Amino acid sequence: TNMGEAQKAVELLESASAFIESIGDTVVYHRTLVPKAEAYRQLGDTEKSRQLLADALQHYEDWRRRQSDPTSAAGLFLRGSDVYGALALVARDEGKLDEAWNMCERGRSFVLKERLAPRAFEEPMELAEVQEFLAQANGTLIHYSDPTVGALYRFVITPTDIRMDEISSVQPLALEAHNILDLFAAGESDEICAPGLDRLGKKLLGGESAPEIFGERVYIVPPSQLEGFPFETLPFDGVPFGEQFAVTYLPSASTLRMEQGSPAAGMLAVADPITDPANLNDGPGEVFRGLRETPLPYARAEVDAIKSSEAVVLMGEEASRANLLGQLENPFAVLHIATHTLVDPVNPARSALVLAQDGSLSAEELEKLSVQCDLVTLSGCQTSGGFTYLGEGVFGLARSFLLAGAKTVVSSLWDVEDRAASRFMTLFYEALRSGEAKDQALRTARTAMAKEGFPHRDRSAFVLAGVGTGTVALGARAQNTFDPNEIFQNPIFAVGVLLTLLLVAAMAINAMRGSRR
Repeated sequence: TNMGEAQKAVELLESASAFIESIGDTVVYHRTLVPKAEAYRQLGDTEKSRQLLADALQHYEDWRRRQSDPTSAAGLFLRGSDVYGALALVARDEGKLDEAWNMCERGRSFVLKERLAPRAFEEPMELAEVQEFLAQANGTLIHYSDPTVGALYRFVITPTDIRMDEISSVQPLALEAHNILDLFAAGESDEICAPGLDRLGKKLLGGESAPEIFGERVYIVPPSQLEGFPFETLPFDGVPFGEQFAVTYLPSASTLRMEQGSPAAGMLAVADPITDPANLNDGPGEVFRGLRETPLPYARAEVDAIKSSEAVVLMGEEASRANLLGQLENPFAVLHIATHTLVDPVNPARSALVLAQDGSLSAEELEKLSVQCDLVTLSGCQTSGGFTYLGEGVFGLARSFLLAGAKTVVSSLWDVEDRAASRFMTLFYEALRSGEAKDQALRTARTAMAKEGFPHRDRSAFVLAGVGTGTVALGARAQNTFDPNEIFQNPIFAVGVLLTLLLVAAMAINAMRGSRR
């Protein structure tokens, strides 16, 4: 029987741990406490299980605090994730769901919370504090556990309730998610993506046993192995989740405390820095924002479409490292960056924004700055990318901006096509100017792109992390002062336009002839 096997496990582990303790190997000794505690839990002795796990937890957290290097501290989650998970199960067995969730929350994003504001995050948020926030925000928190192996658990928290569900092993879900991401990145149609999304949605969001969602917005703390997957694309009651709710991703529920702060005003926009003059005459084609030396003509149009009348715009040669650093000494409501990016998944500190005059600004350098912005929009390729540490999330550009002080970061999950990114951002900022909150504006843009027929590659790439609620003080949109009639006052321009129109007409006729064969 299971009880008999658990009893045998206890006896063997007691003997093994006693021997290991006798030879003074404290690291291995504390590692044996977790399986031993699980055996006692199986026997129904939750008190003994809790005592063992409390000892293991103290050893692990003391060890983690002694790490001076953030990446070393982050990497230790591999050694400690099972402790938090085991304590959560003990609390669940005792009917204490609030404590079970608190254990999962306690282990998340230790390094990020320490670097953001150590005093503010000395203790994780309690359930009552989270529920009070959700009532004010009119939202729901979906918080996943973060196992290295084994079952995944989902907590759904509303202002008045908490629910805990076991889903399944996390590895098959991660594999399914990566297969779907490959389809997205290839620009496949919604019909081709639908079967995988349906399977994953039933697991992650509940299918027929889906929890009730309160309010109009959802905060998601995803498991590390599903970082970079847009939950907005998953079907929920037959409709994509992100078209029903405004979604914000959190590295930890405790970062909801980042909501504090007074809003700034104004906009700083950086677009299409000139990195190689030899490429200025290249045609736009289907340009992606991850190719360092390819011009981004739609990035310029994007900034022209979204900028406020008093915006500071750094474009072309002016989009240099020195100019950007100089402007960042001032607070802005919005920092919008439409440039190429370099993402280093091996050494995420080297990920960088590509700027003019062969300049760049790395993730490591960004973390040392003070970026006082309500919203940072990274309208480049894979700006959410980097290296994923279990329990900490992705180390990369988006995280670096949060560490630098940005309240909200909108970034991309994969390569974005220049024209589609420009269209998405135009819709996003139109919604912001109409008075929508940041998370709602992103939903509005995504839904509009879906109605216009854009595939997931183009409409689902951008996600929001940090503070989703609240509007931004963008200011009035700049008026387009360009008068197309002015070009005809110059005969050279007039002739050029006429020849261009004739060329386009000829190409259209040839295309029509080709389609009839």
